[in-house]
Amino acid sequence: MVHIHKGYVLIKIMLSILIFMNFWSCSTSFESRVDESSYKNSLVAGAEDKRVIISIDSQEVSALENQVNISHKQMSLNGEKAIIELPESQLEIISEHIHKKTKRCGGYMVETDLPRALADWKILTPVHMIETKYEISQKKMVEESFTKVSEEKIRNTIVHLSKYNNRHYRSQSGIDSQKWLKDHWEEIGRNNNKISVEEFKHDTYPQPSIILTWEGTDKKNEVIVIGGHGDSIARGSSGSTRNRAPGADDNASGISSVTEVLRVLVETNFKPSRTIKFMSYAAEEVGLRGSQDIAKNAYNNSLNVIGVLQLDMTNFKGSPNYDVVFMTDYTNETQNNFLAKLLKTYQPDLKVHYDRCGYACSDHASWTRWGFKSSIPFESTFNSSNHKIHTHQDLIDVSGNSADHAVKFTKLALSYLIELGTSNSDTDTETDTDTDTDTDTDTYENKSRRRQ
Repeated sequence: MVHIHKGYVLIKIMLSILIFMNFWSCSTSFESRVDESSYKNSLVAGAEDKRVIISIDSQEVSALENQVNISHKQMSLNGEKAIIELPESQLEIISEHIHKKTKRCGGYMVETDLPRALADWKILTPVHMIETKYEISQKKMVEESFTKVSEEKIRNTIVHLSKYNNRHYRSQSGIDSQKWLKDHWEEIGRNNNKISVEEFKHDTYPQPSIILTWEGTDKKNEVIVIGGHGDSIARGSSGSTRNRAPGADDNASGISSVTEVLRVLVETNFKPSRTIKFMSYAAEEVGLRGSQDIAKNAYNNSLNVIGVLQLDMTNFKGSPNYDVVFMTDYTNETQNNFLAKLLKTYQPDLKVHYDRCGYACSDHASWTRWGFKSSIPFESTFNSSNHKIHTHQDLIDVSGNSADHAVKFTKLALSYLIELGTSNSDTDTETDTDTDTDTDTDTYENKSRRRQ
């Protein structure tokens, strides 16, 4: 039965692709590239009016048809997602529509892998995963790291990133902010020969993603990823690449938390057994484009990523009764439970809650779609999140000119990296073992639904 089912599914995929290719006669537009001169022109003029393909929740399409120029559309195999083609210059209209309607980022993905988009991600075999043991055994190291966390340093990084006019994926300031971050991360790790920092270039827009790699020791072929998006947007009459978009909460706060985690681990002379990659993704606000490229690259190169932690908006306490809210859709339930256990162990006074953020709400979804275990702890319930994001008013004063809330997420990330990044042997541990690799795609959507 298993073989018959796989054959049937494969036939459905092939038929869908053939129909789709006939429906879209100009297939070269799927992965069109722009050259360096186009990049320079786009810094002022905005994105070229080339056409892109996106996947989006099918329920959003009817509302968008009166706002954007949709030339073609088709439903994915299960009908939950719509695959549509439109001018790239109209992507931010979709971002704004989803933000106004749901008060969230993202909500769609720019597609470069059409078969996977048509299959709604559930047909292809997830990347091979080793058995992951979630152990809590590094209490002394974790608690020592907490004493080094500086609210002031997190706040200063938020303020610095907010001073750029914007961090738009096609603006010069969006390029400059990522290059500043690269230099800053290099400075933090300058005396550690296990640390290297690189720009990850993207084919169709100028803003790079930034990746810091901290090579592990005895388990260096196993990789942990922590990251957030480095771009910001705000709509207005002056043009998207020139709009004031400080993005203090969305997402200077997440990047500042990631940066402080790096600084503290370096200062405490941490020696990870597993390799850790710190990432600042480009172009999240327009279809999770940077993280998609990176996650797909990791999949294609068989990178053994055992866990991904996304920090996107960490400094606005919008829910008075909750401190950390885990999003249960498009994430891994077992890793979410481990993170909640870390909070109970190391920050027991914090109140934990669970919510859903919808399709493609942040970069964790890119990793999940390629079969990796990912989680996103969030600053509040989604309905209570910062209402100033995507405007010129997304400044740190909305959070009381303090980074106190972001400190909680910084400490959670520290406990996650120390516990998961350390090889445990000859120690008494609390252990949760995840061996259920065959059900990761079920965890991806269906388990979160069963929570409701």
